Amino acid sequence: MEKDFGFENIYREFANNDLNFEVHRGTHRKLAYRHYHDYYQLWYIVKGSFVHLIDGKAFVQRKGDLFLIPSYVNHQMDTRNSIDVEWIFVDMADNFLDLFPGGFEKNKVFNMTCLRPLVYNSKSAEPFIHYEGEKAKEIEAMFDELLDEYNSGSELAPVYIRAKIVQLLSRVAEDYTSKIPEFEEKCFSNYRMAIRTVIDFVNLHYTEDLSCDDIYRIALMSKTSFNYIFKQAVGKTLVDYINMLRIRMAKKLLKEGNLNVTRISEECGFKSATYFGRVFKKETGFTPKEYAYLKRKDK
Repeated sequence: MEKDFGFENIYREFANNDLNFEVHRGTHRKLAYRHYHDYYQLWYIVKGSFVHLIDGKAFVQRKGDLFLIPSYVNHQMDTRNSIDVEWIFVDMADNFLDLFPGGFEKNKVFNMTCLRPLVYNSKSAEPFIHYEGEKAKEIEAMFDELLDEYNSGSELAPVYIRAKIVQLLSRVAEDYTSKIPEFEEKCFSNYRMAIRTVIDFVNLHYTEDLSCDDIYRIALMSKTSFNYIFKQAVGKTLVDYINMLRIRMAKKLLKEGNLNVTRISEECGFKSATYFGRVFKKETGFTPKEYAYLKRKDK
């Protein structure tokens, strides 16, 4: 009978570097702990093969596979029967992607970090892309350069690493869009369902103390992926959407005139009457008291 290794929630703050980025090369022969993390992991298999359990479903990862594990997806490596397996993986915090220069092609970042990660769910998971021959050597060389520079301690390392990771993401995104475009519709379908789930949840609970982190977990997305996709799909940020619902309710209560402004702000889910007033004025052009007065005059 296999030993139950339990479940470990891993949280990494990247406190030792300003890049919110790490890269490691390694191997082992054991059953690792099941875990998830709140950052991206980009993996490349240098040699050998192993069983990778993603959301409880087993897949064989082999030499030349490059794949992305997004935030909040549990996974587990079983290398007990592997021979000479070796990998390189890159950890990137959500805000690492925010550090890209404005001129970087956003569609490539979108393909790489937003669309494909959504394939990793309880029903499907597979390598992001597979490399062989000279192309495999080129990709491995790029990872090795990242690793060497990360370990160098050079003052220029952060600049070089940022440039190299942009180059790597661009290369992989180009390969993705040219070789497996048939997955895009599936990915779009997946993120549409995730956004729909979130919208349904928020519509039911917007008067409560909602945590953005909890919503990212409901969507099974990282902060960066979710915020980008939600804005594209809905036309508003998550906070703006929640505030829109709360202000709509506040208008109704102000029009009825049975509660004071402070009580209305509480009923609608705002943490303070001051913040409520600021958001209300931004959304309507009136303070809550001005709006209530105008509506009473209209009766």
